[in-house]
Amino acid sequence: MRLKSGYSWETIQANIATLQSTPGVPRDKAPMLAYSHARVSYFKRFPAGALPDYLRFKPGMTLAKHYANGWPVFAARGSNPVPPAQITEAGQRYKAFSGHDPEEIDKVSLPGQGSRAAWVLGQLDFVGYTTVRDGVTESYKHAFRKKSRPLLAVTHDGGELLIVQGDYHVTERGIEDK
Repeated sequence: MRLKSGYSWETIQANIATLQSTPGVPRDKAPMLAYSHARVSYFKRFPAGALPDYLRFKPGMTLAKHYANGWPVFAARGSNPVPPAQITEAGQRYKAFSGHDPEEIDKVSLPGQGSRAAWVLGQLDFVGYTTVRDGVTESYKHAFRKKSRPLLAVTHDGGELLIVQGDYHVTERGIEDK
C-alpha cells in the first residue's frame, strides 16, 4: 500500500479509498490515517503555517469517522490536546522575539497546567523572590548551577510565564540544585 503524498481534498479521498481497500486496515481507521498523512505532508511544506480549515481539528474536537456530506465528522478530543492554532501562534511570537524561526517542537508535561502551547525565552540563570518566613519579609536570589538551570517559557498568548524542566527541588531551605 502506497499513499499519495499531498494534502489536497482529492489526495485525501484517494488515500482513504486506498486504505479502505487494503487488507488489515480497519475501514473506520482509514480516514483518520489519511488525514494524519495529509497533515504531515502539509507541515513538511509549510512548517510554521496554520492548517487549512479542512485539515484543522475544531476546538476541543478530533476526527472520529470519515465524512458526511463531503466534510469530516468530529467528536470529542482524545489525544493531541494542543490546538494547532496555539502552536502556530507560539511559533510566530517566538520568531518576533528572537528574530528566527523555531527549530523544533517538543512536548513537555506540566502537571495541573492542562494542554497548551508555549515557547522558550531561554535558560533561567537565577530567580529572585520576596516571601514571608517566620513572620519576617525576606528577599532571596537563587542562582542556578549551569547543569541545573530550568527553561523560562511563555504561553502561546504571551500571558503567563512558566518555569520548565531543570534539575532542582524546593525544600524548607528554599530552592536547591540537585
